[in-house]
Amino acid sequence: MIKRIVVALISTAIFSLLMAYVNYVPISEREANVLYTPLWSTAMIYTLYSLPVYLIGGIPSSLLIDKLVGQKTFNKKITLYLTKFGLYGVFGIVAAFLFLMVLAIGESETYLISNHLLTYMTLGLIASLIYYHISLLFFKKQER
Repeated sequence: MIKRIVVALISTAIFSLLMAYVNYVPISEREANVLYTPLWSTAMIYTLYSLPVYLIGGIPSSLLIDKLVGQKTFNKKITLYLTKFGLYGVFGIVAAFLFLMVLAIGESETYLISNHLLTYMTLGLIASLIYYHISLLFFKKQER
């Protein structure tokens, strides 16, 4: 369980830095009299939102996926990899949808669901696949 928490923390850091980098405006492209946040500050904001999702949604999803996949035998490693890849992707999309629902209900703004659904689902997919690939590095010894 400790390894899964470490994987969630590392995944959060990578995802947050990636999102901050994507949304960062370089100094040379900034407009005058407009407030821009530093890269680290934006990364911290993404961390505040993504860490709970990784801890509350990612770790239980990972345990469930391992339990589901453990009930089946795979002849080839590629089949196991692709099965887990698909399951992590689906669970990431579902977790993102639930996160969006919580945000929309918390803000009493249900229009957020239709306006941002595809974006959140894509981000959930990316976040879950980051978690999956980091977990492959951490649990590599167990699969051998």
